[in-house]
Amino acid sequence: MRKGLLTSLLGLILCKILIHFFMLYSILHSDSSELRQITKSLVKMKSWIIDFEEEIFGSTGIISRKVGKIYFARPLNFKIEYSDSAILSDGKYIYFIFDKKKKAYVKNLEEKVSQALIIEILAGSDSILNFFTINNLKQNIFELKPKENSIKDVDKLIIYSQSIGFPISQVEILSANDLGVRFKVTKVQFKDVRINFSLPEGFEIIDERKRQ
Repeated sequence: MRKGLLTSLLGLILCKILIHFFMLYSILHSDSSELRQITKSLVKMKSWIIDFEEEIFGSTGIISRKVGKIYFARPLNFKIEYSDSAILSDGKYIYFIFDKKKKAYVKNLEEKVSQALIIEILAGSDSILNFFTINNLKQNIFELKPKENSIKDVDKLIIYSQSIGFPISQVEILSANDLGVRFKVTKVQFKDVRINFSLPEGFEIIDERKRQ
């Protein structure tokens, strides 16, 4: 009888362990799959123009605020435009343009996740999710923590999704040194985008491209 009772208790414990395991698996799978569904919807959007607000913040509060626009066309042509600077890419090179200094820096667009992180997220790069552990904090809010040594200078991302309009409403990129960038989508236009990659006249071009 005692042996039968022990067997029953062990069976009950094993059953509880399996239930918790499958619940945990279900939660983790749900977190990843829901965000991947959002990614798939973004991939269907061939081009767009986004107006955004950007805040740089630290542990003591907001450090700076500015607004800008992003022009995007697949596969990876984009322009991030601020009032006094811009970032351009034709998918091969990336250009950093500073109006006040009248300088433009040209670099290779390397296969580094952090180099064009906000564009990768908004464009719906499914492969970028493989660099993160995903946790659904609450409805429409996802926390992404980089897997070991996958992304430099990024502690975690917070992605806010929405069911109406553009699928992503806000992205927060937080670094390990208590600094972060908050990127909020304020307006979206779905239209054909043609980006002019010619650099301004009279600007000093600083070529930092790596030669093959």
